[in-house]
Amino acid sequence: LSTIIYVVLILLLWHMLASLIGMQLFRCPVSPPNACKARTASGECPKFCPIGLERREGEAVDICYLSDEFMFEHCPWTPHRNFNTFRDGMITLFFVTTGDNSWTDIIHSGMRSGDSAIPGAVFFLIFFILSYYTICNLFISVILEVFETPDERKSEMQVVDYRFKTMKKLTRRHKKLEAEGRLDEWDQSFGVKQLEGAADEDLFERHKAMETLMADDDEWELDEPDTAVFCFAPPMPNKLNPLEAPNFRFSLRKVVESRVWSGSMLLVILTSTIFLALDTTIPSLSVVPEQVAQIADYVFFSIFAVELICKILDTGVFLEGPKGYFRQSWNWLDFFLLLFQVLDLLGLKGLRALRVLRVLRPLRLLNKVKSLQLLLTAMGKATTDLINVMMIWALLYLIFAIIGIFLFGGRLHACSDASFVGLPLNLGQPEGSEVGFRENCAGNFVSFGASDGTSYVAASSPTPIMKPRVWSNPGTPPSDVGFSFDNFGIACQTLFEASTLKLWSKYTYAGADVTGVAQHPVTHAATSTVLFFQVWVCVSCFFILQMIIGVLIDSINQETGSALFTQHQRNWIRMEERMRSAKPLIPIPMPTNAVRKNLWFMVNHPFFLNFMTTVIFLNILLMATEHYDQSEDWSAFMATTNVIFLAIYIAEIVLKLVAFHLNFFRDYGNLFDLLVVISSVADEALSAGGGTSGLQALRVLRVLRVLRT
Repeated sequence: LSTIIYVVLILLLWHMLASLIGMQLFRCPVSPPNACKARTASGECPKFCPIGLERREGEAVDICYLSDEFMFEHCPWTPHRNFNTFRDGMITLFFVTTGDNSWTDIIHSGMRSGDSAIPGAVFFLIFFILSYYTICNLFISVILEVFETPDERKSEMQVVDYRFKTMKKLTRRHKKLEAEGRLDEWDQSFGVKQLEGAADEDLFERHKAMETLMADDDEWELDEPDTAVFCFAPPMPNKLNPLEAPNFRFSLRKVVESRVWSGSMLLVILTSTIFLALDTTIPSLSVVPEQVAQIADYVFFSIFAVELICKILDTGVFLEGPKGYFRQSWNWLDFFLLLFQVLDLLGLKGLRALRVLRVLRPLRLLNKVKSLQLLLTAMGKATTDLINVMMIWALLYLIFAIIGIFLFGGRLHACSDASFVGLPLNLGQPEGSEVGFRENCAGNFVSFGASDGTSYVAASSPTPIMKPRVWSNPGTPPSDVGFSFDNFGIACQTLFEASTLKLWSKYTYAGADVTGVAQHPVTHAATSTVLFFQVWVCVSCFFILQMIIGVLIDSINQETGSALFTQHQRNWIRMEERMRSAKPLIPIPMPTNAVRKNLWFMVNHPFFLNFMTTVIFLNILLMATEHYDQSEDWSAFMATTNVIFLAIYIAEIVLKLVAFHLNFFRDYGNLFDLLVVISSVADEALSAGGGTSGLQALRVLRVLRVLRT
């Protein structure tokens, strides 16, 4: 818990620092929504508020509205989203951290705040990388660490597991010796006779002797022998009859268990899935002809039926042994899918509804890919823990929904006229009050844009549209389906929508403007309620979601057995895997020829390598300066430099070919360089006539050369 608190404090301090910096970079006068309502003494509209027309009682009346020119060319921030105060800056940055859909608009506003877009772009780029990718992921890793068992506990569990397996094998050995009448060989202490010359307390030697016996699988634990299947004898040779000649079932088992068989069945399943995806009941849209699709269905059915028969002949049906076909749960899936396919091919009228089960055919992959089975098994075993987490989440929904009803119940309603101010029907309000009441939200108003602020036609051509004033809950575009906390069900739905982090800033700002029941919202009237949504997002998205991920990861680790590995053991396993995959480097011999020998030393000299690295970086920088509608002089300069760089790359390839000869092609890096040069030469040849070629895109491969230099 203390580690989580430290990470939260780091995240909070980082937001505070960034908010203070943002106040210095992006502070500007934000125009209030009703800025255009106050005309000048001469009756003219304020600056950047053009004159529009509004019809009142059949007469055209001049009105003033806020133009997009002011919003986009002067102060781009809104009354809610700005850096004019420390509070607003913290709220705005929190939306960027959580990846709210509006965070790109925030970045664009920051880039439009000054004479240059670079300060805003750099500020938000650094902030987003540090907060979203670094600190938030650190916060997530700390939560996941809670599910990690300490190494000391893992060591104890490994010892307990080893003792359990040892006692299980010792019990089997005792029963075997008892059945064979050789109990005189049994030692009551460890199941192994005392070693001559070894002290009683020398447990290491006694355990070593016991492991030597347990390592003999033929003596300790024999697989249950195969039995006959129908008229076919058990597979020969086997452990009981190792010298017998191979029979039919032995050969069949080798085929069924081979990689070629598994790969072929995977290919058939994927092909069947592709045919299923291309199938449609609309003839005009069909990609595969109906007759071809029917033939393919019969072919796939035949292949899967042959697979079923071969597996039954190999392992038996059910009673033949523990490996019987129907004793494996995953085989039942294949059997039912094949049964549904039979019913589909029969085409019986009463069973046509079963055609919908054709979509289950890709599930055959579950019986072929063991990793998918592992994941599903782990998810099944984690069901209990997931239900517990879901119960905690449901409890949080209950708590926050009740608090939300108390804070926002009946208070989120607003008039569709955003600039609505109540008429003097509520005498309790002072003159000039911004609070509007439900009773006054009547009549019509003129709108110059949609609810998201965009113009109906164009910003340069304002088009007024008369709309009726409507008193309703706020909506979310594009459907404008309202959200509220008026009852428990709607409150839970609103909380769920906010937990998806999609436009959750709209919910937050709506809550920050509430005034009272049946009263129109006022900007920043209840800013403290922002904490309600912020706490909900932190708890729901950062804690609960990561707990679900942690439960699944822990279940997968337990299923794979890696949950009991200590950090040193994991490092050892990782090192073993790298050692197995490592391949010895083939040294390139030094040439004996004097010229080739000098070239060999030159291309391997650090100065040559640094020179090529510098050339590559210069090429990258020049490629990054290309842009649309660039001047002809710059285009000519870029074409010339491209030829120069290409000549340098060709010279490098030629020098290495002369120095290394055929050994040049042993290095994959050299082959990659050769591919880049060939594509560049082909691009120059194809574009020599003044046109463009698709190979120009391959020039970006030069950037990847930095990775090998």
